[in-house]
Amino acid sequence: MNEKPFKPFSTEAGSENPIDKETAIILAKLAGERIDEETLSLIRNRLATRLEDAWTKPGDLYSPRPDILDKLRLGQKIKMDREIQLFIAQLLQDYRLTPDERDLVKGKILEVE
Repeated sequence: MNEKPFKPFSTEAGSENPIDKETAIILAKLAGERIDEETLSLIRNRLATRLEDAWTKPGDLYSPRPDILDKLRLGQKIKMDREIQLFIAQLLQDYRLTPDERDLVKGKILEVE
């Protein structure tokens, strides 16, 4: 048979998944230059969207934690709690970043107390 192997992640140009498109943008950069302002902006906005989706119940007009979402979207650091830590870990895994890149992103997005 001439079947293509299963790929759980697609970076093909025709992909409709926004994570696939954003990851393709990130991975197209050289390894040492991936974590730039464009990448951080993509990550902050995607994290804010995921948190907002998780925190907002259907029919709610506002998220219960708009300060965190606003800070993320404005490029400011946010305080780390367990829930945010889980969301950012999953997101960075989705973007297929190396452990060093993940640590760099966390340092630029999260306030560590």
